[in-house]
Amino acid sequence: MSAYAAVARPISGRDNRLPLLAVALVAAVALALLLVTAGGALALLVCAGIVVLALAVVKPISGVYAVMIAALLGDFHINDPNYAAGARLYKSLAPVGISLTPVELVLFAALLGLAIRLIYDDEVRFRAGSLLLPIALFVAAIALASVVGISRGANMATLRQELRGLVYVPVLYLLLTNLLTRREQWMRLMWVFVAFANIASVENIYRYYGDVATTSYSLKVSLALAFAHEDSLLYAAAIVLLTARLVWSRNIMREWKCIALMLLPLAAMLVMRRRAGLVALDGGIIVLCLVLIREKLRTFLVLVPLGLLAMGLVIAVTWNNTGSTGELARSYRSAVGSGQVSARDASSNSYRKREELNIRLNIQGDPVIGLGMGRPYRFYVPVADLSANWPLWDSVPHNSVLWIWMDAGILGFGALTMLFAASICRSMQVLRAISTPMKPYAFAFGAIIFMFIMYSWVDLGMITPRTLTLFALALGGIAALGHIAAAEGDGAPAT
Repeated sequence: MSAYAAVARPISGRDNRLPLLAVALVAAVALALLLVTAGGALALLVCAGIVVLALAVVKPISGVYAVMIAALLGDFHINDPNYAAGARLYKSLAPVGISLTPVELVLFAALLGLAIRLIYDDEVRFRAGSLLLPIALFVAAIALASVVGISRGANMATLRQELRGLVYVPVLYLLLTNLLTRREQWMRLMWVFVAFANIASVENIYRYYGDVATTSYSLKVSLALAFAHEDSLLYAAAIVLLTARLVWSRNIMREWKCIALMLLPLAAMLVMRRRAGLVALDGGIIVLCLVLIREKLRTFLVLVPLGLLAMGLVIAVTWNNTGSTGELARSYRSAVGSGQVSARDASSNSYRKREELNIRLNIQGDPVIGLGMGRPYRFYVPVADLSANWPLWDSVPHNSVLWIWMDAGILGFGALTMLFAASICRSMQVLRAISTPMKPYAFAFGAIIFMFIMYSWVDLGMITPRTLTLFALALGGIAALGHIAAAEGDGAPAT
């Protein structure tokens, strides 16, 4: 036990320490009321931010929850259907002299809290986890690419934007592997994830029927930009997790809540019309089917034929439907390359083909070192100017996996590929070793990695902080469950 803990413990057997956290919250609320009386709602937001930061330092796990919830609510609209209130959490505080975003402040506050615990509490041990080495190699490759970019005249504002989300991966990984060490903690975190995915889904559906699917389209942006792309991947992850719980349940009727909780995210995915998310969901389900062949063959032989039959009927019935109910057929046509695509999809496909040709030509120009982070790439084939909606359009292409190769060279791409392969292989090892109640989570984390790869191959997964939060969550979950599985194998409690 640490000296700090020994001093804090009273002489008597009863713990009479003041609930410092409760006192701090009461004081913060009192200060908030005072500030609101004097300065209005802005002061309340500032005070609330201070409380969250204090909580993240005192109880770092609360910072993990805050970052995860922010990722799920990043496209949440409150009063203005044209602007997401949640997006403010990912806006830099540069106007007040802070170059970090609110989410980044919470993330680093939680990391500070973890560091304090590791230094002053002897009972807290540092856990590297099985994936720290490939993560470290990837971070080193990105750091080297940043140095190359700066030496070649990188735009520093662009460089900061490119690195913001990538920083989430190692920081969240360390927080998750060291703070969530028991199976109950992971179950609780995942239920919170699913709950907020449903809350965000309700807002998406409400916005669709209130502002999008109306006779007079009321948004200032086009339908293609009415919903954030990354929402579809987050909802797909929640659906795959709930489906895995159903598959590994001994009594499906007891898991009725899983069926209920996946309906709203699925409905939201249909109204958002994001092909990348639907294709990623398809990929997650395919991985589940492959795993079932080894893990639960009887379940595979019963559920998969029924599922394929139902899916085939839905796609056949909705093949020519251009509305939200035809999204499954639309994603299938995109995946198999069917010629029957909408004008919107055809335009998107044409742009991405030209963009990918430019990516490959840039890679061929410097395949080893890469262009360097923070620099625009060369357009050998002209494409439409997307700067009005995507400021980094000339620096970061939609295929964000090949973007790593283009900017970080073969070292960066190799490190990323190693990280992907190591995480998926490790998740399958944990799936075989861990006890049945945690198998759905072990599978889901590996499936999320695969879904993230599929999504990032066609969209901006490798640069968006919200999708990288999901990626880091899966990496941390795989490593933490590996510790839990090892403890179970030794017959010791997983602490």
